Amino acid sequence: MKKLGFLFLLLSLPSFASIINWEQKFDVNKNGEIEGSIIINTNTSNEIQLFFSQQFDKIEVLDGTLFQIPYSYANNTLTFTPPLDKVEIRFKSNFFTSKEKNHWKLNITMKSSEAIEKFSAHAKLPPSQVIATNGRVSANNGIELMWSQEKLPADKLFNLRAEYQQNEIIFLSFSWFWIGAAIILIIAIWFLYNRKNVKNKTAVDMSVTTLQKPQGWHLLEQEEQQILEEILRTGGKCTQRHLQTYTNLPKATLSRRIQKLERKELIMRIQKGNTNVIALK
Repeated sequence: MKKLGFLFLLLSLPSFASIINWEQKFDVNKNGEIEGSIIINTNTSNEIQLFFSQQFDKIEVLDGTLFQIPYSYANNTLTFTPPLDKVEIRFKSNFFTSKEKNHWKLNITMKSSEAIEKFSAHAKLPPSQVIATNGRVSANNGIELMWSQEKLPADKLFNLRAEYQQNEIIFLSFSWFWIGAAIILIIAIWFLYNRKNVKNKTAVDMSVTTLQKPQGWHLLEQEEQQILEEILRTGGKCTQRHLQTYTNLPKATLSRRIQKLERKELIMRIQKGNTNVIALK
């Protein structure tokens, strides 16, 4: 009886759902459109929600046999229930890149309702010169950017970012190709050398790369950190409506947290007409 009781106890323990592996691959064409797929291996049959900072022009959700499964997509949030241990998401979008003259920026911010054990992403750029990225650069087969991370917590923003300049001359001789590849590697090494050395990287580390976190960051509550992360990601200021959209916090909760951060003198509220702008102090 004791053995049966112990077995029943083990079977009744809750199983912690997680995404075991997230592998994302996509190409960026010369017009800034991205197209690719995300392959997810999971140990849960619970509903999964994936949030993306921008919208997709086209999206498909397939099971391991490449049959389409039911899903919903609204407010940049993809919701589905995995029928098997493998799900493939195919996507296409023009909204994750921006251009100023011939200077391009790639910025993909995401979060998952489930913890991710192992995350990797690969992006193939058109013939380009990489200026900055929070990933790694490879020039073995064209210009490829790579990101990897382990143990990403649920509901934490993580970010894929790069700035690049497209080459005007596309067809290069063999020798000029390797000279260009060497220049790109030197730029990448310089960029990585000048980045802060952070021992235990988290999803927050990947998303906040331009502005520093305020003192006492570790003392803040999770929702307060989430609000500051989004303000940092947008360059130090954004509207309250933007925060509500991209943090997914209820309106009342967001308002209370903003007031609390104001009292801590970490942010300030600027009224512009009917718009509330939230900025770092």
